[in-house]
Amino acid sequence: MVTSKESFPQTRRPRFRWFGLFTTTLLFVFGIACQLPVLTVRFPSLDDSGYLFDGVRLVEQGTWMPLGSGPLSGILNGAIYLFFPHDHMLLGYVSILRRVILLIGIMAAAGLAARAVGGVRAGWAAMAVTAVMRPLSTILMVTADSLYAALAGLGFAVILSAWIAEKQNGKSARNGYWIASGLLMGLAALARLDGLLLGVFLIPVLWFFHGRNRTAVRGAVVFAGSFALPVVIYVLIYAASTGSWDPQIGQRSYLAFEQGHNFLYTDHYEVVPTPSASDVYGTAAENGNSVLRAIARNPGAFLRRLPLVAANAVRMFYDAYSILGGAMFLFLAAGGAVALWKQSRRAVLGLALLWCVPLLGYTLASYRPGFFGMLLPVLLTLVVAGSLPVIANFRALLKTEQVSLLTVWMLVAAAMIGSQLAFMVGQFRGWGKARRAENQYQSWLSELSSQVPLGECVIAFNAADAIYSNHSVYGNWQLFYDVRNPEALRTAMENAGCRYLVADTDLQTLAPEFVPVAEKALQLEYTSRDGSRKIYELVP
Repeated sequence: MVTSKESFPQTRRPRFRWFGLFTTTLLFVFGIACQLPVLTVRFPSLDDSGYLFDGVRLVEQGTWMPLGSGPLSGILNGAIYLFFPHDHMLLGYVSILRRVILLIGIMAAAGLAARAVGGVRAGWAAMAVTAVMRPLSTILMVTADSLYAALAGLGFAVILSAWIAEKQNGKSARNGYWIASGLLMGLAALARLDGLLLGVFLIPVLWFFHGRNRTAVRGAVVFAGSFALPVVIYVLIYAASTGSWDPQIGQRSYLAFEQGHNFLYTDHYEVVPTPSASDVYGTAAENGNSVLRAIARNPGAFLRRLPLVAANAVRMFYDAYSILGGAMFLFLAAGGAVALWKQSRRAVLGLALLWCVPLLGYTLASYRPGFFGMLLPVLLTLVVAGSLPVIANFRALLKTEQVSLLTVWMLVAAAMIGSQLAFMVGQFRGWGKARRAENQYQSWLSELSSQVPLGECVIAFNAADAIYSNHSVYGNWQLFYDVRNPEALRTAMENAGCRYLVADTDLQTLAPEFVPVAEKALQLEYTSRDGSRKIYELVP
């Protein structure tokens, strides 16, 4: 049972169930309308094009990704792709449908968690706020980020709902709560390694906050079993398919460690600086793909890196939430933490803080805005807890003559709303430009398809080039960025079985030193009509 110090609001069911259903549906429609510029992107790029290609390879080649690579993103995209077999130009609809599904999941997670803390109206308000918030747009562009946000957020909401059910009913929550939360967190672990770390930590934490008695042990055990089930099933499927039990967690973590080094010292994940991570910490092979072993080789370099990580984390947070909106969001979240502590609702506070623990892992990998956006449903729950006292005081202020204090709060509210509205207006303003760029990109894909034979391997900065154009195997740029001379590039391409390389403006910007090497090693085969892209061929 929950300790006697815990107290939760007595949530009331709406008088008319149909009214609640109608309101919730209306909010989902509102969210889709607000995020249309993001939802309708037909050609995802960078990481998300890779996740889309994971789905294509799973369906067409039976290729399963290791646990360390977040396989659930590819599985989700593959499941949707089943409705568009062998038609790569329709893959844009896979991305659109996936974003709509995950937008609804994230809004539902935010609403259910806020309802647990502040009641039904607070839940609806949280859904409305989520629909217009900047972080939602950020994470919807990457399958793994939005999938993790939805699953982990729903797991968080289910656990809060279980505690509320116990408080209201005066008896232990049904096992269904712990099974549901465990399964959700197990699926979140398949979306990102953050979920694996968080799920393991949750097992003892649930026991601790649940009363540290027999009932708490039972709940923690049921949760642990449900959490392990999806992970174990996937590991067995992967082993049966590939003949390997290696989840490649070390390899994936070490790659993120090296990419973090690149980003901190060049502001780009894909460009290898001088000195590179290998020069400073040793190669992945020398360290056995162990990040801790790499740090132990040069702890001084890692300590000098931490201030850069901290500064970059602040910048990425405000990129995700905006400067003014982010500052007020943090202020209200801190107020929520204080309010929960004073109300002796410390289990809720402890659970919310636990959800932020995976962020510590990004001291090894550096930050990008999506890492903070994934926490939106949880942080918004703290904001709701901090906003309720403010709203109560605001109502009291309306009945007093404290005009100056009332004016301050009204200006704060207006500034936050204005910040979000300005962001939304900017999105819709750029919508037409984005559509024209996508039409130009579709024309380029037709050119690429006409120049590269079906099934040939294409090395491209954007995985979408390989997916949409000719159904080919996508070569990872990471294999080629360390190449410093034409002979090494030729060898690398021969080993990868790739004859064609696509150089576009993004590649020329992100890896300017690489392009001259490519031009010396390869023969120019084709230049696009607008002159922005070139196809190079490896010839004997």
